[in-house]
Amino acid sequence: KETRDDRLFYNIDMVNRDRELGLGWDVVGDIHGNFSALQRLLRLLGYRKEGGGWRAPHGRKLIFAGDLIDRGSDVLQVLRTVRDLEQSGVAHVVMGNHEYNFICYNEKFDSDRAPEGGFGSDGWLRSHSEEHRLQHLESSTAFSQAPQECQSHLKWLQKLPILADFGGLRVVHAAWLPPRVERLREMGWNRTIDGVQFTGVDLDFIHRSWGSWRHPQQSEEFILIENLIKGP
Repeated sequence: KETRDDRLFYNIDMVNRDRELGLGWDVVGDIHGNFSALQRLLRLLGYRKEGGGWRAPHGRKLIFAGDLIDRGSDVLQVLRTVRDLEQSGVAHVVMGNHEYNFICYNEKFDSDRAPEGGFGSDGWLRSHSEEHRLQHLESSTAFSQAPQECQSHLKWLQKLPILADFGGLRVVHAAWLPPRVERLREMGWNRTIDGVQFTGVDLDFIHRSWGSWRHPQQSEEFILIENLIKGP
């Protein structure tokens, strides 16, 4: 019977073929708190923990395409490992819709940031409805067990870019839509690190992205986020 771990590795032959061709990036998506699968994948791809950091195979780097959290039971271990990989200089990370939703779930509405109103009718950007509570249950449980550490993780999630443009390779969680990409670049922040152009948004943008909670579709920020990290 196929398991979620199996599905994570269904493309390993293609990955190995590309690695033999000398391509430089290993793109990983939707870990969703599955630490055992992440460990297996890192071993298969040749990434090794050495001393206080990580060593990548020659000429390789990881790109995590979002959705590190929710669903799985090992959210903290996944976040710790991915942040260690990033700090070791062998990985980049972009934001997925689960990170974005979780940020909003933990962010109180601030009228100074979004004068038109908040999306969540209970004072949170993303309402604490039963549906949303269940969607974030594993992440919220993990964060409650280590609140001080998890505040650091939450701030890190807030600063993740939404777009990564490597020149020959472009990474976004859901859909690279050129008109939306260009508009986000105009409205968000842009940084170039080691020749890679990253684009993201700040908390003010996130607050505005919900617009008026009665008419979220009228917010340009909301539409940009919705299309790029959730799909058109």
